[in-house]
Order: sequence, then structure tokens, then C-alpha cells
Amino acid sequence: MTDLLPGSSTLSTPEPPFVKVSSANGSPTRVRTRVVVDTSVLIADPVCIDTIDDSDLVIPLTVIEELDGLKRRPDDVGRAARAALRRLEELRMANGGTLAEPADNGSSTVRIEINGIQRHRLREYGLDDAIADNRIIGAALGQAERGPTTMLSNDAGLRIKAAHLGLAAAEHLPTRRHRDTVAAGWSTI
Repeated sequence: MTDLLPGSSTLSTPEPPFVKVSSANGSPTRVRTRVVVDTSVLIADPVCIDTIDDSDLVIPLTVIEELDGLKRRPDDVGRAARAALRRLEELRMANGGTLAEPADNGSSTVRIEINGIQRHRLREYGLDDAIADNRIIGAALGQAERGPTTMLSNDAGLRIKAAHLGLAAAEHLPTRRHRDTVAAGWSTI
């Protein structure tokens, strides 16, 4: 399982991604972090939505579009895109046919973000909202207005831009358990 560590630039295992805030009565409460998942994470780890615990995972619709465009490739990237889309489809069907609202997935929730891209803020920073990475950052900016948000990406350029715009940005490293699983399909010995 993977969780966000405070002050860390990668996802790891020991601590859940909670931010402590004071409640109305002064006692600390725990608030789950929203984790905006980039396409690169789903390509590197197609089942990462099942291994990130105690978070509200948000997948921008732009990520679904990118996966859809990559699924036709005959290589590992295409295979990973198809696997990620299949897993999201399974989750969608298990939750009434939509992921517009957060769907329970173990200790996390998963949903697809259709709106919430902060196009005006992207333009303020001189970023072209026609570029997919910038729209994903825009979705993360929208989530950050609602609470603690981390932009999860294996794309260093995207993480740099996100951090420059004030977002927490982290790299996802697949868990050892997932990396050690045997791939399905044909093998030549």
C-alpha cells in the first residue's frame, strides 16, 4: 500500500496522508488529502488506484482522454493504458455506472473530475490551457480550493510546474508487492 508522507516528494508506505487541522472545539481532526492522479502514474502503475490508501483520488477527465489515446499502442505503454482503463471501468460499473461522485475503493475513494479546471488561473500564470498537462494542473488547482491536495505525477516537468504554482507535488513509486507480481500474457523462455 502507498501513502503520502508529509514533506516527501514520493509516495511511500508508513504514514497515511492526513493533514491535521483544528476543529471548532480546538481539538485536532484528520482531513484526508485529495490526490490528483496524472496519466504518467497510471501508465507506470495501472492499478495504483487500488494501492494508494486513505486518500480521495481524483482523476481529471483529461487523463481518461490521454489513456484512451494511448491504448492503441502495441507496446507496454498501450498495455498499461488498457489495464488502467479496464480497472477504472470495473470500478465505474461496481458503483452504479459513474465515477462522477466519489466511489469507495478500499480505504480510498476514486472519482473522475469533469469540471473544476481553473483555466483563468492557468492563463494568469501564462500556461496554455490547450495543453493536457496544464489542464491536469488546472484540475489540481481547483481541488486545492476545497482542501489539502497533492498532484501525483511521474512527469518531472509537471511536478515542477505544479509546485511552482503552490501545489504539493509528489512522484509515485509502485509498491514492491505490485512490482513483484507476474505479468499476464505470453512469455518466451
